[in-house]
Amino acid sequence: MKPIKISIITASYNAEQTIEQTISSVIYQDYDNIEYIIVDGASTDGTVEIIKKYASYGIKWISEPDQGLYDALNKGVCMATGDYIEIIGADDALSSPTIISEIAAHLGSDVDVFGGTLWCVDEATARQIGFTNEKVRDREHYCGGAMIPHAAMFVRREVFLRYPFDISYHIAADYKFFLQCYYDKDVHIKFGEEKVAFFSNSGTSS
Repeated sequence: MKPIKISIITASYNAEQTIEQTISSVIYQDYDNIEYIIVDGASTDGTVEIIKKYASYGIKWISEPDQGLYDALNKGVCMATGDYIEIIGADDALSSPTIISEIAAHLGSDVDVFGGTLWCVDEATARQIGFTNEKVRDREHYCGGAMIPHAAMFVRREVFLRYPFDISYHIAADYKFFLQCYYDKDVHIKFGEEKVAFFSNSGTSS
């Protein structure tokens, strides 16, 4: 049986200082059915040159003006052909070369959203702090204010198409998307303990 196809999307803009580590963490995965998509917002630094450097690894990419992060991510979702989609920032990195294989083992017909965990990286000290967000896992008592981090969330493509990111939000459209999934009784969510990515705490949403 053909393995589940996973699309990984990165939105970038003037990310030359960090995007190479992001790209490397994806293209050197041992899982053999990954589609990697980079949507660049017409960067003016060396970001596009770095993307071109790795284009031969089969990366699908565009560089053009957009209306912000969530517009770029919506473009990426439209480009994606995978069964599931993960979003990883241009200043983040997957945690190990085997992590997508580990996550793929959890995915299947009964899972619409899989939520893992992260290593949060303090840019000032380089300290790594494990992040689980237990509040999200207690669905009976959940009262908002928390979500599965996008870098640790794998979502069935059809769900992303049902709930595209609301580009009227500057930094909270991913939270709105999460809530739409969370309260949709037809969206089946599964949680795991795998630490999917190193997540920079210096990003815009942080």
